[in-house]
Amino acid sequence: MPIRILWNTIADPWRREATEKAVVAGIGDRHGDWITSVFEPQLSPEWIVEIKGPQNFIWSHTFFGPHEQNPDFIRRMVRQALKPGED
Repeated sequence: MPIRILWNTIADPWRREATEKAVVAGIGDRHGDWITSVFEPQLSPEWIVEIKGPQNFIWSHTFFGPHEQNPDFIRRMVRQALKPGED
C-alpha cells in the first residue's frame, strides 16, 4: 500500500508535515498505489487536497479556515471519502 505525497505547497513546515500525516492516516492500510497532492494557493486561504488511487479513484476537497485545516478534520474527511472496505 504505497502512499506517495507527490507535492505539498503548504508554506509552514509544521502544518505541511501535519497535513501529510493526516492524509496518510486517513487513507490507512489500503491496497494499491495512492498518490496525493496538497496545494496552498499563494493568494488564497484555502488548501486543496487531491487523492488518486486504484480503480480510477479520484477525490479532491478544498479546506477553508483553521477548523477545516486541522489535521484531525482532514484525516476524518479523507477517511470518510474512502469508506471502510472500499480499497
